[in-house]
Amino acid sequence: MIALAWRNLGRARARSLLTALVVALVVAQGLALLSFTWATVNGYFAVFTARIGHLVVRAEGYEERPLVERAFSAEVRETILQALPGAEVVGRLLWPALVAGARRSEPAVLTGLEPGGRLAKSLLKGAPLEEGAVLGRALAARLKTGPDGLVYVYLPEALGEGSGLLPVAATAELLEKREERAFLAVPLATAARLAAPGRVSELAVFLPGVVRFSEQDRVEAAKRRLSAVLPQDLEVLRWDETVPGLSGMVGVFRRMMLLFVGVFFVLAALILLNTIYLSLSERVREFGLYAALGMTPARVFGLVYLETLLLTLVGSAIGLLLGGAIHLRLARGFALPPGIAENYAEFGLPPVLYGALYPADVAVVLAFTLAAALLAAFRPAYLAARLEPVRAMRHVAG
Repeated sequence: MIALAWRNLGRARARSLLTALVVALVVAQGLALLSFTWATVNGYFAVFTARIGHLVVRAEGYEERPLVERAFSAEVRETILQALPGAEVVGRLLWPALVAGARRSEPAVLTGLEPGGRLAKSLLKGAPLEEGAVLGRALAARLKTGPDGLVYVYLPEALGEGSGLLPVAATAELLEKREERAFLAVPLATAARLAAPGRVSELAVFLPGVVRFSEQDRVEAAKRRLSAVLPQDLEVLRWDETVPGLSGMVGVFRRMMLLFVGVFFVLAALILLNTIYLSLSERVREFGLYAALGMTPARVFGLVYLETLLLTLVGSAIGLLLGGAIHLRLARGFALPPGIAENYAEFGLPPVLYGALYPADVAVVLAFTLAAALLAAFRPAYLAARLEPVRAMRHVAG
């Protein structure tokens, strides 16, 4: 049967080649779309975890009482590092503030960051933090000040000095404009002196080697490990639990991209169905001849399915090569067109994305393609098995 199927495909090379190419395009484009989808989702994950941390350790009740703060002794940090070897622990101090420029004042959030740390590099994007304050660009514009200017900062209910005059070292552009309008970053030592000496609001924990959204299970496992060893009055949150809006945006974007991939698969399946159906429908006379020579309906049915399977396997192999080549190109890094990149940058998408594919993605694409091809072959195979030889010859001749 296999030898006969190969001979049949070889006799109609143009038709077989066309069908195999359609299969190859479905597989290649499916892999490319999934690689692009994972590139965007991983891009969001990398940006958000870089500015939040994979995990955040806070005092319980922080959300209900934002002025809650804690010393976070050296023992707490040591416990985190023992539970999560290789992790990086960075302190951050947040305090509500009133910032005044030369002519007006604005509410803001004083953010104390460790100069040169991962949080400072991610949030400030290279803006210097060694001395003075870094203002969000929108806040600086509202205060009509900028680098080399001065701002007066007042911190209500502070445990430290509570106020001070700070030079503006730089301005920074943040992911969210609302956050940019209330952003005031200073070195952690300065924030502690003004707001709460020797204390921080939270500890950001960065896990080694966790750079993709698919590794979220490692973040959850680390959270459970920390929750079991830290004091009861401390809570451990994943990055997506600290700012639900950000994780919701990632979820919505991921669902949108998967919906787009699903729509593509449906359209590709229709094209594949049509191609295979037409290629088999043109062979009514041939199938009638097989019946006249004594081939049973079951063997005719199996022959049609075997030919379809062989074409699908050949086309899938070609598609894997093409899709793999596209994915390898995307994995080296790519940028969206300028107009699109600027729009998505407003939502936190980094300028350079890196394609990603997982074995499950390849399996889904291949399974979908095979299912669509076999579904397309069912009706022609069923009709071929029921053909009467004389009627089949007459049908083609007419």
